[in-house]
Amino acid sequence: MENSLKLELIEKLLKVNEEQILLEVKSVLDQTFLDSKIPNELYNELVQRRERAIKGESKLYSWKEIKTELLNK
Repeated sequence: MENSLKLELIEKLLKVNEEQILLEVKSVLDQTFLDSKIPNELYNELVQRRERAIKGESKLYSWKEIKTELLNK
């Protein structure tokens, strides 16, 4: 999916004031994510890691940093 499409959808969502529409969009996105077959244990771990990253409790690495580190081993 192109970033321009994502940005377009975000812009449209920001303009929506009707809670029911937002709830329906959320439901579709939630179901799509659940359909991706990510086990609950892994999903919960991802949520925890994201929260730690947002709080600044863990360091984030770029793909370039990870690749460099792996190639240097």
